[in-house]
Amino acid sequence: MRAPSQHPALCVTLAAPVYEPAVRFQRALGHEMRLPLEHRAPEVTDLAAAVSRAREQGAHGLSIGSPFREDILDLVDAVDPSAAEAGTANAVVRGPEGYTAVNTLVDTLRTTLTKRRVRPTSHVIVHGDGMAAAAALAAARMHGVQHLSVVSRDAGSGRELAQRHGADWADVSTPGAPVLINATPLGEDGPHAASLAFYPETVEAARLVVDLAVGLDATPLVRLAEDGGVRAVLGTSVLAHQWTSQFRRYTGRSPHAWHVARALRVAFSEGTTAPRGRRGKTSAPLR
Repeated sequence: MRAPSQHPALCVTLAAPVYEPAVRFQRALGHEMRLPLEHRAPEVTDLAAAVSRAREQGAHGLSIGSPFREDILDLVDAVDPSAAEAGTANAVVRGPEGYTAVNTLVDTLRTTLTKRRVRPTSHVIVHGDGMAAAAALAAARMHGVQHLSVVSRDAGSGRELAQRHGADWADVSTPGAPVLINATPLGEDGPHAASLAFYPETVEAARLVVDLAVGLDATPLVRLAEDGGVRAVLGTSVLAHQWTSQFRRYTGRSPHAWHVARALRVAFSEGTTAPRGRRGKTSAPLR
């Protein structure tokens, strides 16, 4: 059996409330790789004070959750282009120059667009008006996409987000585009489990659907896309890729796919099963 690493890494989650699956994933992945990783999730009432304590403790990385993903940008030494473009960060990494804010969702979605060979000339529609939608727009812009549209149930916030990212505003009945990204909870387990983020005819006309909604099974949007022969990316796959990217940045270690799959099962252990794809396969990170 391989001996544990002698270089422990301290990671701290700063969120209110803490998203427990994310913390369980990081801890489980450290255990899978036999790393003495310590992951703390303190109660946060003062973000600046919490960041200062993490610095004093020599934290290797900070996982940033709501409602701190914008404010954290003012409390670090540098801002990665991914976080600067989105205007939010979900992780902070310690390096030679100090602490740098990054947005691993932006990086993950850029990887998705690259792997799926999305052309810069493609039309991308993002449904949502929150931080996930901002990350999706940032990823598309950094990929070189010129034609971006935003749809949202809240016209005010949707128009504001579109203007901030140089995108068009469109209502939900907008004709289809080759690439659709759902950055809303529509389709997640719970009250939105049966909801579709896009009209069926919009999905059927697409070539790629990326659903950021997370469920124990494929969402209605992913099922509809697959039924129509449209390529689809599961939200749990995106989530696993994000979390793995953070782990790699915090520890300098790259886990194997089976490490990630087992950690993902632990992360969602309260649901008794890990998030699964359409055909019952555990979601794995994008490759």
